[in-house]
Amino acid sequence: MKQQRTKEGQALVKILHDKLKGLTFQPNFISEIDSDPRYKTLRVIEEKLKKDIDWNWDETDFSSIKGEPIIIEFSANDEISILDACQIIKENLPESFIPMNGGDLLIILNK
Repeated sequence: MKQQRTKEGQALVKILHDKLKGLTFQPNFISEIDSDPRYKTLRVIEEKLKKDIDWNWDETDFSSIKGEPIIIEFSANDEISILDACQIIKENLPESFIPMNGGDLLIILNK
């Protein structure tokens, strides 16, 4: 798949991995997570932003949302609360990103 991750996005994922160690599922780019959260994320983006992303395992084009989304999946088994995790994310989220609520997912997109 063509690289569609900004350097700032790559750095943010590393920071979130370091700061959110109590999560069952580590924050990651959409192409690096299981299929169920991936499809849920795409549906949320399409519904909330009215952007159609035609998923293709090899050549998905994320240009309509300015890069590959970062997904943080929450679980009942997390050792850190959702509120604490959201506070950490807020403290480390660069201004060039926006968070989007996806229910049990937090989706981070480029502005």
